[in-house]
Amino acid sequence: MAIKSGIFAGILALIIAFIAEIPIYPPENLIVSFKIFASENIDFYFWGYNINGGTIITSLIGLIPESFISLCIWLMIFFIGVSSIMASTKKAKFNNSLKLFKINILLSSLILIIFGIIIFFLVLVNIAFFLNVIGFGYYFTIIILILNLFALRSLKKE
Repeated sequence: MAIKSGIFAGILALIIAFIAEIPIYPPENLIVSFKIFASENIDFYFWGYNINGGTIITSLIGLIPESFISLCIWLMIFFIGVSSIMASTKKAKFNNSLKLFKINILLSSLILIIFGIIIFFLVLVNIAFFLNVIGFGYYFTIIILILNLFALRSLKKE
């Protein structure tokens, strides 16, 4: 049987890797934004950043040091998405799925630590805007980590 939590984690990871926001109810301007964090009217995503809600810049094709780090982080979340889905299928081998889920958990933790440190220093600078700094992308990454833990746990039970 396919592991539903792993498939859901993979789909969620692919969504936050490619999509900035999903409109829920456009007349009322209700949207779900997948930003990781925000600082001074700049929303940061896995694929780049959005300045003042208008100018969208991807750091994946920028200067060499910045683009290399951005590309590595984007490839990590993309790999988590694809491998979570691959490891959750019915035909996946047990040992391969076990390794993939462990790698996914490690990469998710690494991403959370990297962005957690950035968010920590942003909050130290401006404590009053704590709730405005962290975005849904960070929370969804935590959910992806939890879902991969559940998938690993259900894999061991079978």
